[in-house]
Amino acid sequence: MSVTEAVRKFDQLAQLCPHLVPTEDERVRRMLDMFRPEIAVVIDSGEKPPTTVAECVERALRAEYRLAQAKQERAKFFEEKKKKKSQSKQNQGNQLNNQGNRSNPIGNHFNPMSYKYCIN
Repeated sequence: MSVTEAVRKFDQLAQLCPHLVPTEDERVRRMLDMFRPEIAVVIDSGEKPPTTVAECVERALRAEYRLAQAKQERAKFFEEKKKKKSQSKQNQGNQLNNQGNRSNPIGNHFNPMSYKYCIN
């Protein structure tokens, strides 16, 4: 679930059950529980944990953006690595084919008729 979806759902639940989140600290704690673990860890870590819901949401949006960027960079890196590997395999295959197709200087000049004069 994205951060915006989690915030929307949290607001709906907070309106339905306001007695579950009576204080701002409780709202922040419960909101952290709504986020994906990798985002919640980033928000809650550091010297100063978030004290307001707005601060919590702001940090969550930043963390989500940075995690998405890192994921795209990793995907791009591995895609390039995969391309290089397939190109390398293709080049190796071409080299092997070229070696098999190379003309043998002895084989190209071989004429079976020339042996009949050598054997006699």
